[in-house]
Amino acid sequence: MWSRPVLVAALVAAVVGTAVGARAWFDTRDEMDRTAAAVRDTRSDLTTVRSDLAGAIADLEEQRAALHAGLATLDAREGERDAAEGALATAKNRLAELRAELDAATADLAEREGLLQVLDRCVRGVVEGLNQAAVGDIAGLDATLVGVEDTCASAGSIL
Repeated sequence: MWSRPVLVAALVAAVVGTAVGARAWFDTRDEMDRTAAAVRDTRSDLTTVRSDLAGAIADLEEQRAALHAGLATLDAREGERDAAEGALATAKNRLAELRAELDAATADLAEREGLLQVLDRCVRGVVEGLNQAAVGDIAGLDATLVGVEDTCASAGSIL
């Protein structure tokens, strides 16, 4: 049947084949274990990243809400500013009107004060003339009245 060298060669080939097959099987198993561990690590990393992403999204939403609230406050303040600027412009216009009225009143007062001073000189002259008439100094009365006649005329009084 089979010769001994053929059987030995077959046996050696079977042992070598079994050893090579076993080695390949162990290498494949080790590689599968490493791959499974890498997949577990990757899944764990993905879970951590998803959790971090969820936290970042929540923070982003909070910041957006704060931003929207800040923008609403800014809009309100700008509206208040615009209203205050309008009120200021109105107040400035009213102040200008009041200043014009005050200037006119001051000018009128100065004119009246000047007229009053002229009228005062006229009245004093008339009083002096009346005193002169009271003591019988008719010439003094005439001289005094002639002296204040232009003053009284400029005050709007005719002697």
